[in-house]
Amino acid sequence: MNAIVANGRWRLQKAIETEVRRKYAQELAAAPNFWKRAMVQQKIREEIKRQINQLAPSDALYLSQRFRF
Repeated sequence: MNAIVANGRWRLQKAIETEVRRKYAQELAAAPNFWKRAMVQQKIREEIKRQINQLAPSDALYLSQRFRF
Protein backbone atom coordinates (compact mmCIF):
# COMPACT_ATOMS: atom_id res chain seq x y z
CA MET A 1 0.00 0.00 0.00
CA ASN A 2 1.37 3.42 -0.95
CA ALA A 3 0.96 6.32 1.40
CA ILE A 4 1.91 9.97 1.34
CA VAL A 5 4.50 10.73 3.97
CA ALA A 6 4.27 13.99 5.86
CA ASN A 7 7.13 16.31 4.87
CA GLY A 8 8.14 13.82 2.19
CA ARG A 9 10.05 16.25 -0.01
CA TRP A 10 11.91 17.78 2.92
CA ARG A 11 12.86 14.36 4.30
CA LEU A 12 13.99 13.13 0.88
CA GLN A 13 16.06 16.25 0.29
CA LYS A 14 17.76 16.04 3.70
CA ALA A 15 18.62 12.36 3.21
CA ILE A 16 20.06 12.99 -0.24
CA GLU A 17 21.90 16.11 0.94
CA THR A 18 23.55 14.19 3.77
CA GLU A 19 24.66 11.43 1.41
CA VAL A 20 26.00 13.81 -1.25
CA ARG A 21 27.83 16.00 1.27
CA ARG A 22 29.47 12.88 2.71
CA LYS A 23 30.52 11.89 -0.82
CA TYR A 24 32.15 15.27 -1.52
CA ALA A 25 33.53 15.93 1.99
CA GLN A 26 37.16 15.19 1.14
CA GLU A 27 37.06 17.22 -2.06
CA LEU A 28 35.50 20.16 -0.20
CA ALA A 29 38.07 19.96 2.61
CA ALA A 30 40.95 19.80 0.12
CA ALA A 31 39.80 22.87 -1.83
CA PRO A 32 42.62 25.41 -1.48
CA ASN A 33 40.64 28.64 -1.87
CA PHE A 34 37.20 30.23 -1.88
CA TRP A 35 36.57 29.72 -5.60
CA LYS A 36 37.41 26.02 -5.54
CA ARG A 37 35.11 25.53 -2.52
CA ALA A 38 32.37 27.42 -4.34
CA MET A 39 32.78 25.13 -7.36
CA VAL A 40 32.52 22.02 -5.17
CA GLN A 41 29.46 23.42 -3.39
CA GLN A 42 27.86 24.07 -6.79
CA LYS A 43 28.55 20.45 -7.77
CA ILE A 44 26.91 19.35 -4.51
CA ARG A 45 23.78 21.44 -5.21
CA GLU A 46 23.54 20.10 -8.77
CA GLU A 47 23.96 16.50 -7.59
CA ILE A 48 21.24 16.94 -4.96
CA LYS A 49 18.85 18.42 -7.52
CA ARG A 50 19.64 15.65 -10.03
CA GLN A 51 19.03 12.88 -7.50
CA ILE A 52 15.78 14.40 -6.24
CA ASN A 53 14.46 14.73 -9.80
CA GLN A 54 15.54 11.17 -10.57
CA LEU A 55 13.95 9.63 -7.48
CA ALA A 56 10.78 11.69 -7.34
CA PRO A 57 9.67 13.79 -10.31
CA SER A 58 8.47 17.26 -9.39
CA ASP A 59 4.87 16.57 -10.42
CA ALA A 60 4.68 13.61 -8.02
CA LEU A 61 6.01 15.76 -5.18
CA TYR A 62 3.58 18.52 -6.10
CA LEU A 63 0.66 16.13 -5.90
CA SER A 64 1.79 14.81 -2.54
CA GLN A 65 2.00 18.37 -1.18
CA ARG A 66 -1.24 19.54 -2.78
CA PHE A 67 -3.51 16.85 -1.37
CA ARG A 68 -3.33 16.52 2.39
CA PHE A 69 -5.27 13.66 3.87
